[in-house]
Amino acid sequence: MKRIILSAMMLCFCLFANAQATDLVIDCQTPGWLSSMIKYGDQQTVRNLKVTGYINETDLKFIGSLIQNQALNEVLDLSDVNIIGDYFKGSYWGISESSYLRTLHLPHTLKEVECCFPGEDRVSYLEIDTLFFNCNQKHIDAKTFVGGQFVQNLPRNIFVSDKTDSIPNLAFLEKGGIEYVQLSSRTKYIGNNAFPIAQCR
Repeated sequence: MKRIILSAMMLCFCLFANAQATDLVIDCQTPGWLSSMIKYGDQQTVRNLKVTGYINETDLKFIGSLIQNQALNEVLDLSDVNIIGDYFKGSYWGISESSYLRTLHLPHTLKEVECCFPGEDRVSYLEIDTLFFNCNQKHIDAKTFVGGQFVQNLPRNIFVSDKTDSIPNLAFLEKGGIEYVQLSSRTKYIGNNAFPIAQCR
Protein backbone atom coordinates (compact mmCIF):
# COMPACT_ATOMS: atom_id res chain seq x y z
CA MET A 1 0.00 0.00 0.00
CA LYS A 2 2.84 2.34 0.86
CA ARG A 3 4.39 1.68 -2.52
CA ILE A 4 1.15 2.58 -4.31
CA ILE A 5 0.73 5.81 -2.37
CA LEU A 6 4.38 6.72 -2.93
CA SER A 7 4.06 6.01 -6.68
CA ALA A 8 0.92 8.16 -6.90
CA MET A 9 2.67 11.01 -5.08
CA MET A 10 5.69 10.77 -7.39
CA LEU A 11 3.41 10.79 -10.45
CA CYS A 12 1.62 13.94 -9.23
CA PHE A 13 4.95 15.58 -8.47
CA CYS A 14 6.27 14.82 -11.97
CA LEU A 15 3.12 16.10 -13.62
CA PHE A 16 3.19 19.39 -11.73
CA ALA A 17 6.96 19.77 -12.02
CA ASN A 18 6.77 19.46 -15.80
CA ALA A 19 3.67 21.60 -16.26
CA GLN A 20 4.11 23.91 -19.20
CA ALA A 21 3.22 27.59 -19.22
CA THR A 22 0.22 29.11 -20.98
CA ASP A 23 1.07 32.69 -19.88
CA LEU A 24 4.56 34.15 -20.26
CA VAL A 25 6.29 37.51 -19.84
CA ILE A 26 9.71 37.62 -21.52
CA ASP A 27 12.21 40.48 -21.30
CA CYS A 28 14.42 40.13 -24.38
CA GLN A 29 17.43 42.40 -24.14
CA THR A 30 19.32 40.82 -27.06
CA PRO A 31 17.54 41.00 -30.43
CA GLY A 32 17.33 37.62 -32.15
CA TRP A 33 17.44 35.60 -28.93
CA LEU A 34 13.75 35.43 -28.05
CA SER A 35 13.36 31.76 -29.05
CA SER A 36 16.20 30.72 -26.74
CA MET A 37 14.49 32.43 -23.79
CA ILE A 38 11.35 30.27 -23.99
CA LYS A 39 11.65 26.58 -23.11
CA TYR A 40 10.61 24.22 -25.89
CA GLY A 41 7.68 22.85 -23.87
CA ASP A 42 6.44 26.37 -23.19
CA GLN A 43 6.71 27.24 -26.89
CA GLN A 44 4.15 24.52 -27.55
CA THR A 45 1.67 25.63 -24.87
CA VAL A 46 1.92 29.42 -24.45
CA ARG A 47 -1.35 31.15 -25.32
CA ASN A 48 -0.71 34.61 -23.82
CA LEU A 49 2.68 36.20 -24.45
CA LYS A 50 4.01 39.60 -23.38
CA VAL A 51 7.43 40.60 -24.71
CA THR A 52 9.47 43.58 -23.53
CA GLY A 53 12.92 44.81 -24.51
CA TYR A 54 14.32 44.53 -28.03
CA ILE A 55 13.40 42.24 -30.92
CA ASN A 56 14.24 41.98 -34.61
CA GLU A 57 13.05 40.14 -37.75
CA THR A 58 14.24 36.77 -36.38
CA ASP A 59 12.13 37.25 -33.27
CA LEU A 60 9.05 38.31 -35.28
CA LYS A 61 9.33 35.15 -37.38
CA PHE A 62 9.60 33.11 -34.21
CA ILE A 63 6.47 34.77 -32.82
CA GLY A 64 4.74 34.12 -36.15
CA SER A 65 5.63 30.43 -35.87
CA LEU A 66 4.08 30.31 -32.39
CA ILE A 67 0.87 31.79 -33.81
CA GLN A 68 0.75 29.58 -36.90
CA ASN A 69 2.12 26.29 -35.59
CA GLN A 70 1.67 26.32 -31.82
CA ALA A 71 -0.94 27.48 -29.29
CA LEU A 72 -0.35 31.26 -29.26
CA ASN A 73 -3.86 32.45 -30.14
CA GLU A 74 -5.04 34.57 -27.21
CA VAL A 75 -3.01 37.71 -26.36
CA LEU A 76 0.25 38.97 -27.85
CA ASP A 77 1.37 42.12 -26.03
CA LEU A 78 4.22 43.99 -27.73
CA SER A 79 3.42 47.36 -26.11
CA ASP A 80 6.82 47.74 -24.49
CA VAL A 81 8.94 46.32 -27.31
CA ASN A 82 11.52 48.19 -29.37
CA ILE A 83 11.90 46.73 -32.85
CA ILE A 84 15.39 46.89 -34.32
CA GLY A 85 15.26 47.80 -38.01
CA ASP A 86 12.26 48.26 -40.29
CA TYR A 87 10.95 44.76 -39.72
CA PHE A 88 7.43 45.15 -38.39
CA LYS A 89 5.81 44.08 -41.65
CA GLY A 90 3.10 41.47 -41.97
CA SER A 91 5.21 39.46 -44.42
CA TYR A 92 8.10 39.34 -41.95
CA TRP A 93 6.09 37.31 -39.45
CA GLY A 94 6.47 34.28 -41.73
CA ILE A 95 2.79 33.35 -41.41
CA SER A 96 1.87 31.50 -44.61
CA GLU A 97 -1.54 30.05 -43.78
CA SER A 98 -4.67 31.31 -42.07
CA SER A 99 -3.90 31.99 -38.40
CA TYR A 100 -5.92 33.61 -35.61
CA LEU A 101 -4.93 35.87 -32.73
CA ARG A 102 -7.58 37.16 -30.35
CA THR A 103 -5.74 40.30 -29.15
CA LEU A 104 -2.66 42.19 -30.35
CA HIS A 105 -1.08 45.18 -28.59
CA LEU A 106 1.13 47.09 -31.01
CA PRO A 107 4.42 48.62 -29.79
CA HIS A 108 4.30 52.17 -28.39
CA THR A 109 7.52 52.92 -30.26
CA LEU A 110 6.03 52.32 -33.73
CA LYS A 111 5.50 55.54 -35.62
CA GLU A 112 3.85 55.35 -39.02
CA VAL A 113 2.28 51.91 -39.28
CA GLU A 114 1.28 52.45 -42.90
CA CYS A 115 4.95 52.96 -43.70
CA CYS A 116 5.89 49.86 -41.75
CA PHE A 117 3.54 47.57 -43.68
CA PRO A 118 4.04 48.51 -47.36
CA GLY A 119 3.58 46.27 -50.36
CA GLU A 120 0.09 45.45 -51.54
CA ASP A 121 1.53 42.54 -53.50
CA ARG A 122 2.12 40.70 -50.24
CA VAL A 123 -0.60 38.64 -48.60
CA SER A 124 -1.23 38.45 -44.88
CA TYR A 125 -2.93 35.44 -43.36
CA LEU A 126 -3.23 36.82 -39.83
CA GLU A 127 -6.74 37.31 -38.48
CA ILE A 128 -6.97 39.57 -35.40
CA ASP A 129 -10.12 39.99 -33.35
CA THR A 130 -9.08 42.91 -31.11
CA LEU A 131 -6.31 45.40 -31.84
CA PHE A 132 -4.84 47.90 -29.37
CA PHE A 133 -3.47 50.58 -31.65
CA ASN A 134 -0.85 52.08 -29.31
CA CYS A 135 1.34 53.65 -31.96
CA ASN A 136 2.55 57.20 -32.32
CA GLN A 137 0.49 57.88 -35.44
CA LYS A 138 -1.71 60.96 -35.84
CA HIS A 139 -4.45 59.43 -37.99
CA ILE A 140 -5.63 55.99 -39.09
CA ASP A 141 -7.88 54.53 -41.76
CA ALA A 142 -8.56 51.12 -43.28
CA LYS A 143 -5.41 51.30 -45.43
CA THR A 144 -3.32 51.44 -42.29
CA PHE A 145 -4.18 47.81 -41.70
CA VAL A 146 -5.47 46.07 -44.82
CA GLY A 147 -3.90 48.17 -47.60
CA GLY A 148 -0.45 47.40 -46.27
CA GLN A 149 -1.32 43.71 -45.85
CA PHE A 150 -0.76 43.82 -42.10
CA VAL A 151 -3.82 41.68 -41.42
CA GLN A 152 -6.16 39.62 -43.56
CA ASN A 153 -9.26 41.60 -42.60
CA LEU A 154 -9.95 44.56 -40.36
CA PRO A 155 -9.97 43.73 -36.64
CA ARG A 156 -13.47 43.45 -35.17
CA ASN A 157 -12.56 45.71 -32.22
CA ILE A 158 -10.06 48.58 -32.30
CA PHE A 159 -8.87 50.52 -29.25
CA VAL A 160 -7.09 53.71 -30.29
CA SER A 161 -4.55 55.40 -28.02
CA ASP A 162 -4.38 59.12 -27.25
CA LYS A 163 -1.54 59.55 -29.76
CA THR A 164 -4.01 59.24 -32.64
CA ASP A 165 -6.09 62.41 -32.82
CA SER A 166 -8.01 62.12 -36.11
CA ILE A 167 -9.91 59.69 -38.33
CA PRO A 168 -10.43 61.04 -41.87
CA ASN A 169 -13.63 61.10 -43.96
CA LEU A 170 -14.74 57.67 -45.22
CA ALA A 171 -11.80 56.12 -43.34
CA PHE A 172 -13.40 52.72 -42.81
CA LEU A 173 -16.66 53.03 -44.76
CA GLU A 174 -15.76 50.66 -47.58
CA LYS A 175 -14.23 48.03 -45.31
CA GLY A 176 -16.67 45.96 -43.31
CA GLY A 177 -15.93 43.92 -40.22
CA ILE A 178 -15.48 46.59 -37.56
CA GLU A 179 -18.01 46.26 -34.76
CA TYR A 180 -16.53 48.42 -32.02
CA VAL A 181 -14.09 51.33 -31.87
CA GLN A 182 -12.95 52.99 -28.67
CA LEU A 183 -11.30 56.35 -29.20
CA SER A 184 -9.23 58.41 -26.83
CA SER A 185 -10.60 61.48 -25.10
CA ARG A 186 -7.92 63.38 -27.06
CA THR A 187 -9.41 62.50 -30.43
CA LYS A 188 -10.04 65.85 -32.11
CA TYR A 189 -11.63 64.91 -35.42
CA ILE A 190 -13.76 62.11 -36.85
CA GLY A 191 -14.59 62.59 -40.52
CA ASN A 192 -17.94 62.17 -42.23
CA ASN A 193 -18.97 58.53 -42.65
CA ALA A 194 -15.71 57.42 -41.08
CA PHE A 195 -17.24 54.14 -39.90
CA PRO A 196 -20.01 52.02 -41.40
CA ILE A 197 -21.66 50.61 -38.27
CA ALA A 198 -19.03 50.87 -35.59
CA GLN A 199 -20.03 51.97 -32.13
CA CYS A 200 -17.56 54.71 -31.18
CA ARG A 201 -16.89 55.67 -27.60
